[in-house]
Amino acid sequence: MSGIELIASLLLTAAVVVILLASIVAVRLTRIAGTPRGWFLVTAAFIVVVVGMLLGGMLPDPWAQFVRSLSAVITALLLLLGMLDIRDLLVSFKEAKEKAQKETALADEYLDSSGGVIAVIENDGTIRRINSAAAELLDAESANVLVGRDWFDVAIPAEDRPDARARYARIVETGTVHVDSDDCRLYTRSGEERFIACRKRPLLREGKVDGVLLTGIDITERRRIQGELEFRSIILDHTTDSFVVHDLEGRIIYANAVACAWRGVSREDILQMRMSDLGTSAAAAEVPARMETLVRVGNLVFETENPATKDSPSFPVEVNANIVDIGGLTFVLSTGRDITDRKQAERTIRHMAFHDSLTGLPNRALLGDRVKVALAHARRHEESLALIFLDVDNLKFVNDTFGHSSGDELLRMFGTRLECQVRSEDTVARVSGDEFVVLLSRSDRDAAEHVANKILEAFRTPLVVYGSEILAAGSMGVALFPEDGDDFDGLFAAADAAMYRAKETGKNRYCFYTSEMRAATTGRAAYESELRDAIKRGEFRLHYQPFVVVSTGEIVGFEALLRWQHPERGLLPPLDFLPIAEETGLIEPIGHWVLVEACKQRQRWAEEGFEHLRVSVNVSARQISDLGFVDTVRECVASEFDPTRLQLELTESAAMGNPEVVAEVLNAISELGVTFALDDFGIGYSALAYLTRLPVHTIKLDRTFVFNMSADSEAEMLAFGVLALAQSLQFKVVAEGVETAEQLALLKQWGCDEMQGYLISPPVPAEEATRLLLEQRERA
Repeated sequence: MSGIELIASLLLTAAVVVILLASIVAVRLTRIAGTPRGWFLVTAAFIVVVVGMLLGGMLPDPWAQFVRSLSAVITALLLLLGMLDIRDLLVSFKEAKEKAQKETALADEYLDSSGGVIAVIENDGTIRRINSAAAELLDAESANVLVGRDWFDVAIPAEDRPDARARYARIVETGTVHVDSDDCRLYTRSGEERFIACRKRPLLREGKVDGVLLTGIDITERRRIQGELEFRSIILDHTTDSFVVHDLEGRIIYANAVACAWRGVSREDILQMRMSDLGTSAAAAEVPARMETLVRVGNLVFETENPATKDSPSFPVEVNANIVDIGGLTFVLSTGRDITDRKQAERTIRHMAFHDSLTGLPNRALLGDRVKVALAHARRHEESLALIFLDVDNLKFVNDTFGHSSGDELLRMFGTRLECQVRSEDTVARVSGDEFVVLLSRSDRDAAEHVANKILEAFRTPLVVYGSEILAAGSMGVALFPEDGDDFDGLFAAADAAMYRAKETGKNRYCFYTSEMRAATTGRAAYESELRDAIKRGEFRLHYQPFVVVSTGEIVGFEALLRWQHPERGLLPPLDFLPIAEETGLIEPIGHWVLVEACKQRQRWAEEGFEHLRVSVNVSARQISDLGFVDTVRECVASEFDPTRLQLELTESAAMGNPEVVAEVLNAISELGVTFALDDFGIGYSALAYLTRLPVHTIKLDRTFVFNMSADSEAEMLAFGVLALAQSLQFKVVAEGVETAEQLALLKQWGCDEMQGYLISPPVPAEEATRLLLEQRERA
């Protein structure tokens, strides 16, 4: 090889190396610079072209031609690869642009569909971007019209702007997120006030605040509801009842001030408690079962005990729990009421149910229970017992001479002295107006005779009644178990018969029941025959005692009271013959006559211009236990008689004789328009809930409650309690036996509706009752 060829070969080799190195350097430089691959391949091609042209000019042919060809091939290859890569780059750029546009559109759609306020605000307060919800809230035509305007001028009231701008400037300066604790107050273009709960977050770019992102929700309605809840809470805090809201697990979420006071804790403390923490340990054990029942039926009423606290003793509570829906969630609203007063009234009524209201002694119902217990003991131990039936001989004389108030005081003192003559294990009971019964357990004939003599001796000393000495004589009948009877009714009837024999033989003495007395019961048959003849001969009469409005003194009606004009014994009160009429069934024809005659008299008064009057008729247990009585009443009111002016009076014991039939009869009569009054209210406490379901409209306050109430504070409290209980049950109240102006004044003060009594008029014949009405008309 010649020297020239060697040099050319070396130059060619160097040219190739230089071209390759130039390509590698170009590629390396573009990578270091971060240029896309397509661009650095084009750059490398340009370098190869330049290098190839330079080397081609230095080499002789054919080497120069070879270098140029090689550089052309490499350049073409690099350009091809670069253009392909640039094309992919352009496609990727286009796709990225489209993706960005879609994301921007989605962001815009999200901002506009958001129910809350979203706005981007420049550092100087200019609105850069705002969503349609904010524009709608501000009554703007569109979001675009708000862009570029000052946020504070657009949305913030003038009086709030200085403080709002100052807070905003601190956000921009410090770059901290801010949550408005007092809520933003905005005014719409129409001037409506709105409240927004706001959050302001600074937008950072290269470590500097570049605007603020404001987000918020409209809480105007929530503030209104909160205001209403606060108002209701204030009201609930001033009630006398406890209100507690808790979930189904018993967690308390609301309690009013009364509930907190009852438990002696703060509201913050009670909200950390459960319902089982509010009551006693015994009440806490019942909570799961009560909750199960409550969830099943939706409502539960029960009584529990509020435990004692350092400030107050325990007291009974009535709880009314109801399932309620609050915001789509299920809770329990428990209303508690302090029933201390009601419980006291119930204890009073319970005592009244088994005790005589005048003397405080056991009544016939309690006596009957004690006799049954004593009889069971006597049978088991083969012992005897005695029943003493005692009648106060001169009570009528005392009532007629000194007045009924003295007679009542005599009975009280009589009962007290009678109790002093027997053992503590014995029972003294008052069974009717002037009748007392003494139960002597484990007593034979000698022991009973000893007690009877003690009683006679004790009443030889007069009783001092309101300053007057009164000798209270008594006639007694004694019956023994087992020879005179083996149950309460038998012994009672035997002692009663023996008492009447004592009266017949001179009074103020005692008699034991004998076999001869059994024959005397045949005399009742003769009395029954007399009653039958009295019906046929028309010997019955009606007297009328007026009902008077307490507040005005106006006569608004009359009670029809039955009398028997006996041909030999004169005018007899109902107690002398109605018990036998009840036993024999004659009460039905007698009661029918009374009802018809009373309705006729009411019609006579209506024809004389007294259309407003009502007439009240007493009905017996036998009458209201017979479905046929409905037809009797219907016949009486079938003609032109106004049924609303007829009132039927029944005793509580009569109402309980046959509850199912009685309820059916009374409801059927009530549908006719007839009203009902309940006499001797409270005697049967155990049936009180039943009686409130009967169509009873009026309660008659017995004269024993009214007597002496203006002079005796305890009697006054008892009378007021019974009257208040009747009023709480929404009954009209009629007070019986009003005899003094002081009693009338108290009844007016207590809001009693009507009254009867000798202060106005005793029972009088129809002619005298008409005269009272005419006098009232003349005074008007």
